[in-house]
Amino acid sequence: MTTQPEIRQFGMLIRHVFRHGTRYVEATVASRKSDRHAPYGCGDFRWEWPKHLGELELDGLGVYGFVSDMRNDDGICTYIGDSVEYRDVYAIDGGKAARMNKTLKRVGARLSKDRAYEPGDRLFTICKMLKFDFVVEDCDPNLRDSDRRWRYYDLGEGRNRFRLLIEKARQETTIALFGKCPAKQETANAT
Repeated sequence: MTTQPEIRQFGMLIRHVFRHGTRYVEATVASRKSDRHAPYGCGDFRWEWPKHLGELELDGLGVYGFVSDMRNDDGICTYIGDSVEYRDVYAIDGGKAARMNKTLKRVGARLSKDRAYEPGDRLFTICKMLKFDFVVEDCDPNLRDSDRRWRYYDLGEGRNRFRLLIEKARQETTIALFGKCPAKQETANAT
C-alpha cells in the first residue's frame, strides 16, 4: 500500500508585532500540510510546491507595513510602508535572486492591473494571483495551544481581518502616543 504525499497548500500569514517600539502589521507567505497544524514557512522544499509556483520565489515575500506617529486627517496615526517586498531571507544565490525579481515584477503588474492600492486589497490580489488557499492569523505568539493560536480564514475573510488588524494598530498607537483616539465622524445624508 503506497500513500500519496500530502500536497502543501499556500497562503498568507497575518500578524501584529512590535519591533523596536513600533507596531508592525504584516502578511507573509506561509504554507501548511493540513488544517490542524501550525503554518510553515516556504523555504527550501521547492519539490513540494504546486507547478504554477515553480518559477517564482516565495521565501520572505510579503506585505510589510508599520504604524507611524504621524496622524492622518482623521486624527488617527498612519499605516505606511505597505509595499510588497522580501524580508528575513536567510540566503540568496543567483537563481533565487532571479526568481525574486521575476516574482516582484509579476506581482507589481497584477497589483497595478487590479488597482490594489490598499493593504487588504494587496493581500487579496497576491492570494488570488498565486492561487493561495488560505489566510492564517497568528493570534498570540505566546500561546502554546495550536488551536487557539492559529485562526484560519478564506481569502475574503483574511482581507477583512488584515484591514481590521491595521485599523486596531492605528487606534492603539494613537491612544499610546496622544492619550485618546478621535471618534469616527459620521456624515449625515442630506436629502
